[in-house]
Amino acid sequence: GMSDRLQWPGEFQLMTEDRKQKGFTVIQFAIGFPCDIKPMDPRGQNDAGDPWTTNFETINPAYFDLADLRIQWLIKNEMLPNMMPNWGYYLEFMGVEKMKKHWRYVIARYGAYPVVWNLTGEVSLPYYLVEWTDEKIAKQKKQYTEVANYYHEIEPFDRILTVHPGPFASDMEQLDDMSLIDFVFLQPGHNGFETLPRAISQMRTASEMFPQPVLIGEACFEGMHGGGSGEKVQRFLFWSTVMMGAPGFSYGADAIWQFNRMNDPFGESPTGNTWGNMPWEEAYQWPGARMVGIGHKILQNVKWWDFEPHPEWINKHATDDNHLGAYVSGIPGEAIGVYFYKQPRNDQYELSSLAAGATYRAVYYDPRTGDAYDQGTFRLEDGEKYKVPKAPIHQDWVLMITKI
Repeated sequence: GMSDRLQWPGEFQLMTEDRKQKGFTVIQFAIGFPCDIKPMDPRGQNDAGDPWTTNFETINPAYFDLADLRIQWLIKNEMLPNMMPNWGYYLEFMGVEKMKKHWRYVIARYGAYPVVWNLTGEVSLPYYLVEWTDEKIAKQKKQYTEVANYYHEIEPFDRILTVHPGPFASDMEQLDDMSLIDFVFLQPGHNGFETLPRAISQMRTASEMFPQPVLIGEACFEGMHGGGSGEKVQRFLFWSTVMMGAPGFSYGADAIWQFNRMNDPFGESPTGNTWGNMPWEEAYQWPGARMVGIGHKILQNVKWWDFEPHPEWINKHATDDNHLGAYVSGIPGEAIGVYFYKQPRNDQYELSSLAAGATYRAVYYDPRTGDAYDQGTFRLEDGEKYKVPKAPIHQDWVLMITKI
């Protein structure tokens, strides 16, 4: 997105406006040296070339002069940049000391902006064409832990720091010292409905392992692997993880991460693999992005920032063995939110924790459209549970119950 594969100003501004209108609030990108290319590949360049000169001899300020225009446009449009200075494997080519200089430069250039920092992309990923040994992976994690410590030494504005996880789904410890980051990203995979059980299991495990907030940082890009991971996968990942306590969700789409262009596809990665050839001019309009944005807008009807997961409040909650069950979160006695992957039937689900004698309103929200279906008000007696009413249409639903 910082390269000429998404052209400035018209195309970049079109994408920004689209995401803003859909309800997105954060845009994640590599400021330079993105994924799936060799160093100095033209596909990662802008009109001024690369962020460093050939063979990583010195920083190229002209590259950043052009990147400034895009980053400033995001901020002007109230989109928070989540910036990673490079993808993980570039450490092999630059070395630790030059990587520290790279970090020092981007902090000096952008640190005063409203920004969230991302240490690197796929932190433990060696270069694609070398042997991926356990020793090499461990060494890279150790080196990036050193870079993270350096970041904390020089970063003057106390910005939030995270790290994009490696592609090794079982590896939760993305750095040797996880206390160096402020929230935890997960990357469970890209295989559509096959990935969902692993995504839920990782979300649950990581939330128990770490004191920091946990959210999906990369999963099931819409359109990945021949058009898979469609809108219902996106809705499920958004709503299930938010109800599990995630403070947000990172949506991605094939054709946009690399900006396939009409009549100019991105082409092969270094391994010879081609992920997809759909053009971004079509992909930015895929429905999953709109529905994730709708999810954000639905949450504005409640104090979602105070919600905490409460699986014990419902009689049939999702588990690792049944990831398609209900997901429940809320504020004790005040509000409950539930995501149902399937349409609830009459008396199928019961909810507890609501205060006896208080008046509540229940509303079904269609996660595809945002339309609200008022279920009326109710009061419960001592010990009585709320029987979830049948949903209006046979599909997935979000139920919000609030005290009035």
